[in-house]
Amino acid sequence: MAPQAHALRFTVVAYASPRWRAASGAADADRRNEKLAEERERNVLVIVERILRQTLGPTVPIHGGTSHAQGAVPQGVEVGGYSVGSRDSLRATHGDRQNNDEAYRKVDVRFERFTATTYTGMRSAGQVSTRIRKWWAVRIDQLHVTYSGGNATGDADLTLINGDSMKSMRAKVHLDGSGYNVGITPSPNPGKMLSSLFRSVARTRSDSYRDKPKTDHSFGCNREMGFADFNGQTVTFKKSTYTVGVKGSTMSLTFDNLGSDASELMLTPMGGIGLIGLGHYAVSGRLHLVGPNPGDWMDQDPQVVSNVATKHDGFTLTLTFPTGKSRYEDIGIVDRMKFESLVEGHAARFAQQLAKKKDN
Repeated sequence: MAPQAHALRFTVVAYASPRWRAASGAADADRRNEKLAEERERNVLVIVERILRQTLGPTVPIHGGTSHAQGAVPQGVEVGGYSVGSRDSLRATHGDRQNNDEAYRKVDVRFERFTATTYTGMRSAGQVSTRIRKWWAVRIDQLHVTYSGGNATGDADLTLINGDSMKSMRAKVHLDGSGYNVGITPSPNPGKMLSSLFRSVARTRSDSYRDKPKTDHSFGCNREMGFADFNGQTVTFKKSTYTVGVKGSTMSLTFDNLGSDASELMLTPMGGIGLIGLGHYAVSGRLHLVGPNPGDWMDQDPQVVSNVATKHDGFTLTLTFPTGKSRYEDIGIVDRMKFESLVEGHAARFAQQLAKKKDN
């Protein structure tokens, strides 16, 4: 077997939304956003390096670095980052300095793996096929649920994405379950208030949801999965709303039979203004794949090779921060657990590769 060298690269890129209400002007807002993004970058980098050191031990070197020429391969483990501030978000919003969308209050963490294989002479590599099926992502293209009187039905369109090959496939699901919506309209007349409560119980409520473009929710499976293995899998959507002057909502998606890393994937929370009320639904159904299966294999055409051939794959995980916040603890606990699990998993695999190489 040809000798191999493995490498990991973690790149942290921090952003900020354009809005800064206390700024004295545009230049001051840009400066504050740049500082905020730098703090977010630094705080996430600390966690990456801490997990790597705990997993790899004291003897494996961790190199710094953030930018490389196209095609450059790191040596060993490399960790770096940089901040963008609000430059990209201003460009994306066409200069809207009031924009505070959560899509711009984030840190993107790029995970990359490299395997360099050294060949001792000219020979045909043949077809190299690698099936990687542990880590996936899902995007909610459309979700519509109608509920009242304890019953709920709906439909959803999803896109499944292989986290390594980046191939994708659409899926549909018909949903059934339970739901209720209870609300009271304030009135000086107690009878009218009670009447509004009974009307809200009987009233049918319809909710629609879709992810923003390019919003993918990463998850891990408790076993190897190909696209075809998702056909017939049960998924559950849950949504809870609460209204006391201000209306808030939480929503989650669970792949019921794929383990804890595929449970309670938190979707974008929603808010608004209301009166007094509570609402909830939980609906489930089986996935049905739509369209041609793109395949679970990453193939390279047969070729004559010599010297070093490098395989590279990777994906990006997005961590969302609350407005004006930069501490790692400010990130939602589900996203933090997912992020830490991914860093630890990549580091553990790298450590196993090092041990195997040493034994050989």
